[in-house]
Amino acid sequence: MWPWPAFPFGHPDFESWAAVRYPYWLAYHREKGAVLAELAKAAHGTSCQ
Repeated sequence: MWPWPAFPFGHPDFESWAAVRYPYWLAYHREKGAVLAELAKAAHGTSCQ
């Protein structure tokens, strides 16, 4: 017996949990990527695209 549920937050399987979380995950990483690109531009004085 596992000390935690097999799949998080009441979802029946990993795929359904991931499908619900994906939009939030994508938005988070897009935002962080944009911030990193701006930092790189400032540090190197070039366009990072």
